[in-house]
Amino acid sequence: MFNNGNNIRPLFTEAERGKSTLFATTRDNNLIVAEYVPTDLPVPVFKETPATVVASVPYIPYYPSFTGTAKTYRHYSKDGKQMGLFVYHQDTKKYFSFVYNFQTKELRKVLDGASLLYGSETDSDIAFDEHGNMYYTGYANNGANKQGISIYKISTGSQTLVGSDNFLKFGEVIKIKYLSGIIYLAVQGRKAGTQVQQLSILKQK
Repeated sequence: MFNNGNNIRPLFTEAERGKSTLFATTRDNNLIVAEYVPTDLPVPVFKETPATVVASVPYIPYYPSFTGTAKTYRHYSKDGKQMGLFVYHQDTKKYFSFVYNFQTKELRKVLDGASLLYGSETDSDIAFDEHGNMYYTGYANNGANKQGISIYKISTGSQTLVGSDNFLKFGEVIKIKYLSGIIYLAVQGRKAGTQVQQLSILKQK
């Protein structure tokens, strides 16, 4: 419980070794991280569980009038010490991202209102990394070629090409995934002259 308990909107809770970490937005336009130890009591007994705010950064909530539902995504580093947190504003179609280190308690904002500049909200597939960056399938030639497919990375202040432009000669990307610094793609296609469907896995060099 917080002194301003009526002024926070929880995003999610991460449990680790008996301790829980709460991520929430506040009415005074901040994203906060708080730690607490859950109290294991039988129902219907209720007891307030003290929580300590360990980090905070400015952030304008994505829901008007502090109502609505959250759409969040997360990606952890291999050792689990760092997490990229991504929030999607469904009304404006904007993405915000943050990086949190569970050991140093450092929280920082990375993306501030990014959009799929060269892609489509309905057709593009998206991946995330633990550094607060996004990757997505978009149209080739910086969005100009609607018949070609390219992969783009969104980082602080820029959207850059990953690999070759218009690299996919046939098939459809049905999934993009970031793992340990490498982009993987699942591509679905049909073998020429047949009804046979094939699935290929492509790996970034």
